Amino acid sequence: MFPRTAFKLADPASPHLKTYTFTQESGIPFTIQFCSNCSTSLGKTTEHEAFKQGFILFAGTLDEKFSETGKPEVEFWSQHKVDWVAPVEGTERIAAM
Repeated sequence: MFPRTAFKLADPASPHLKTYTFTQESGIPFTIQFCSNCSTSLGKTTEHEAFKQGFILFAGTLDEKFSETGKPEVEFWSQHKVDWVAPVEGTERIAAM
């Protein structure tokens, strides 16, 4: 998650940047941003008080590896993690949102 003020995904006028709003199982609405050409999901935002200042960037969209400063601190929705994926050492696990 990055502060919205410190992160710019793309030109909002880009014809390839599309959004879709959906509601998580917790009832919190999120808006996901994705590429209309290849359907790659890039990240999501919400106006929920706990997250409204952040942009949740999907790490799989990045070309470069994270440095130690980019190491994950929290795993969200850990209740849905499959058994064969190990927990990320040193992270807080939040079962649901």
